[in-house]
Amino acid sequence: MDKKMKLNGIGSVLVLGMCYSSIASSGIRVGWSMDAMGCVPTEETARKNILIQVAGKVKFRKGKTGSITLICPISSAPLTPETISGSASTIKQLLLTYKDGDAQAPGGLVSASLRFVDRKTGHIANLESISSNTPAAPNSGPGGFATYGKPKLKTNTPVPGINHSFRFSKYFYFIQITLKRSSPRIPVSVMGVALRLG
Repeated sequence: MDKKMKLNGIGSVLVLGMCYSSIASSGIRVGWSMDAMGCVPTEETARKNILIQVAGKVKFRKGKTGSITLICPISSAPLTPETISGSASTIKQLLLTYKDGDAQAPGGLVSASLRFVDRKTGHIANLESISSNTPAAPNSGPGGFATYGKPKLKTNTPVPGINHSFRFSKYFYFIQITLKRSSPRIPVSVMGVALRLG
C-alpha cells in the first residue's frame, strides 16, 4: 500500500468519525452511520456528472442544478459499541445530516428514505422518510450543517420511532438519499446518515 492510499484511508476514517461525533454530541445514541462519500451514486446520477465529493460530503458541482440520488447500503454487522453485543438491533430513528441553504423553501432539498428489499420477491418498501423541507427540520443555514430525525428527540427521553427489528436473513437494507436544487446559488449538500438503534 503506497503513502497516498494510506492517507486516503485515514481521511475516510476521520470523516466518518466526524459525522458520528457531530450526531452523538446532540445526545442521540447512534448504532450505525455512514458519511455520504461512502454511498454510491445511481447510474442516472453518475451519467449527469453533477456531483462532487469533498471531505466525506456530497454536493453539486459549481453551476449545476437538478437531482442527485445516492444509495447507502447497510451492513448486517454494525460494529459500534451499542451493537457489538447484538442486543441493540431495533431501528428507532433515521437521522440525516445536511446543508439546505434555503431552509424549507422549495428551491433546495435533501431527503433520506430507509428502505428494505425482500430477498425472495425483490419487493422494495419504505420504513421511514425524512426531508430538510419538513417544517420541523432545523435550518442549516448556507454555511453550516444540521441533523434531523423524526420524531424530534429530547436527550435521554424515550420517544416512539420506527421500531423495526433488523431481519437480515429476510431483507436487504439501504438508505436512499436525494439532493435537489433549482438554482446554483443555493448551497445543498449532505454529510451523512445514521440510525439510532435500541
